[in-house]
Amino acid sequence: MYRTRILRDIDITAEGLAIEDFNMTFEVHAKDLGRVAFRPGAAVAYTQDPDTLRDYAKQVRRWNLGFWQTLRRHRFGLRRFGLATGLFVLELLTSSLMMLLLLPAVALAGTAAVLVALGMGAGFPDAVLAVDPVTGIVIGVLLPDYLLTIVVAVVSRRGVYVLYGLTFPLLRVLDSYLCLRALVLAFRGGSSGVWHSPTRRAATV
Repeated sequence: MYRTRILRDIDITAEGLAIEDFNMTFEVHAKDLGRVAFRPGAAVAYTQDPDTLRDYAKQVRRWNLGFWQTLRRHRFGLRRFGLATGLFVLELLTSSLMMLLLLPAVALAGTAAVLVALGMGAGFPDAVLAVDPVTGIVIGVLLPDYLLTIVVAVVSRRGVYVLYGLTFPLLRVLDSYLCLRALVLAFRGGSSGVWHSPTRRAATV
């Protein structure tokens, strides 16, 4: 929700953006039109999660594309919002790259372990054989993520989240791929803004 007096100063229909949400937020900060506030419990909203992995990927891709397009349009700036955005982008890029490297790192470690067990590890450099990325990944990434999932399951009283949490690492890898792919698409060209929404279920209250 926006105060109506600032809408005339916001370019709501900016061209080349997949979504308008990010752009409107950036313009509020860039033009000193006010501040963005968050009030839990002030509104009640009912959301629908994608029913298929394909719809999920399309939605996440659109969000990422809209963010990178908005960033290309506004840049960072040297004010607090710009600096905070810069830190967020740094974390986003490093975490995405790390998640994409998980699979080849695990594959390399597994291959090395198998070859060593078979007495065929002589061809691997000692540096590769000495690295154990699996333990670091489990302790540093997967375990904290799963513990957080358990906390959410307890707080929300949705025990099924504990089961769903086992698949979250694969979704993290997919999210990372979609994020970096959208980055390339955003700086390679614009967007018509046309969005083909997935099929919606009938609203139930």
